[in-house]
Formats: sequence, C-alpha cells, structure tokens
Amino acid sequence: MKLKLCVLGSTSAGNSTVVWNDESALLIDCGFSPSYIQESFDNLGINFSNLKGILLTHLHNDHLNVSFLKIAHRNKIPVYVQKKMKSLLEKRKDIFKHLIADNLVFAFDGEDFAISNFGILGFEVPHDVPGGCWGYNIFMKNDVSTKKVTIATDLGYSTETAVKGFLNSDLIVIESNHDVTMLENSRRSNWLKERIKTIGHLSNEQSADLIYEVLENSQILPKAILLAHISQECNTNYLATTTMMNRLRGTNYKEIKVVVTHKNTTSEVITI
Repeated sequence: MKLKLCVLGSTSAGNSTVVWNDESALLIDCGFSPSYIQESFDNLGINFSNLKGILLTHLHNDHLNVSFLKIAHRNKIPVYVQKKMKSLLEKRKDIFKHLIADNLVFAFDGEDFAISNFGILGFEVPHDVPGGCWGYNIFMKNDVSTKKVTIATDLGYSTETAVKGFLNSDLIVIESNHDVTMLENSRRSNWLKERIKTIGHLSNEQSADLIYEVLENSQILPKAILLAHISQECNTNYLATTTMMNRLRGTNYKEIKVVVTHKNTTSEVITI
C-alpha cells in the first residue's frame, strides 16, 4: 500500500494537507472552505467518505475553517487536538460546542495514537498562539517497512524537540515563510516584523538550517521536502526553493526533491 501526500494550500490565507492511502485519508488542518476541499479531493481521486480524522496543529483561523468543521460534524468526522487546545475549545460557542457535545473532539497529551491504519505522534513547536502549536508524525506500516511523514507548517524557531520530530522522515512538510530582506523592506509594522522573526515563522535560511541539522542526524532521508507557508508579500517561491537547494548542494542530500506549495492551488502529489 502506497502513502500519498498533497498540500491543498499553505499561506496565511489558509492551510491544509491531506495524507491518504487506498483505505483512509487524514487532513492536517482544514483552513479552506468545504467547496475547495471537496474540489481538491475530487481532483485527487479521494473519496470524502474515506476521511477518518482532522488533526489541528493550532487554533489560528488560517488552519481551521468553521464552515468545513460543520461539514465534519455532519459526517461525524473526529477532530484531534492536544489537551491544552481542547481546554480552550471547550469555552467556544461555535461549531466546537457541538463537536465536543457529540464526542467528536479527541485530545492527546504526548502519547502516540492511531487513526484508522495510521499511527500519529504530535510534538510541540514554538509559535505564538494560545493552546500551543504542534507538528505531527504520521506513520503507515506496509509489508516492507514503516513510512514516516512529518508536518510542521508554523514554527517560530528551531528547537531540540522539533529537530527530533523531523528525524528519519520519508517525507517532510516544513514552513519556509519569509526572506529576511524582503520582510525588513516590507510595509509591515515593526511589531509584526519582530513577531515574525522571533516567535512567528521560520525564514528561508532558518528552515534550510533546521533541515540540514535533521538530515545530518538521520539514517533515513526524505524523498522530498515540501516548503509551506511561503509569504505572499515577503518571499517568493524561487527564493524559498533556492535557499533550501543551495543548503543541500554539495552534500549527500542534493538528490532530495524540493517542492513548493501554493496559496490556493494544490501541490504536487508525493508518493512514498
């Protein structure tokens, strides 16, 4: 059984990634409208009835679309969050009130768990959001080996926990948010620039450095690295990919494929 991944979109306007096999699918974040996600599923040949769960990385609005969550509730699709996040969701009056009442919100707190034929492990990453922010390891066992996908689209800076989470992945999705010079020269306020640089998002260089450290300490190398959350104002796809590729050039990692993601267009499908 093959494992496939596609980033449906990843910017400050919306984030969602689908991981699937012949039997099941998972959404990591659901920051788009029901029509966009359904259209993306149709184009990818994914049956919506195979969607077994939604993993939320954090509670910023570009990672959860209330209208889509209403569809999830109607179809009894469970939502998985970290324990601290669930405590905040219990105070909300929107669709989460109904999801929680119908036992469709499940909380984890450091332990691994299963959704259908996927194994899941969350790891905390730094980002300025109440309830914390989480990356995910997604495992699928086949007849030969266990495949590991690691996803973290928002992290303010590298940590030992983040590096450990990315180790020995067959496929990586990581943010490469901004070019430092473009950010400094942008019209954004000084407090926003400082927030992005310190706790908000990884620059191209920070993303490349983190990945290089991960690869240096891994026995298994990824087939591809997908660059997510590329800023529309303070970055370009060319700068993001060039920075990552230059960091890998001249090493044993230059054959790893570097793939960009987009605002409202699905990425290339990667199969492992």
